[in-house]
This record gives sequence, structure tokens and C-alpha cells, in this order.
Amino acid sequence: ANGEANVDCDAARAAFGLPALQPEFETPFEQIA
Repeated sequence: ANGEANVDCDAARAAFGLPALQPEFETPFEQIA
């Protein structure tokens, strides 16, 4: 995942009260994006 996608995912996770993005979750979030 690139840095920008990681930041976007962290923001999305934060909005749902989840912890910051973890490596094992990169692919699902990238597929959604």
C-alpha cells in the first residue's frame, strides 16, 4: 500500500473507532477504495 492510501485507511478506521491500520488489513481497504 502506498502512504496516501494508508493515511486514508487510518482516517476511515478512526471514524469507526478502530485502531490505526495494520498491515494485514491493507488489502481489504485498498479493494474498497
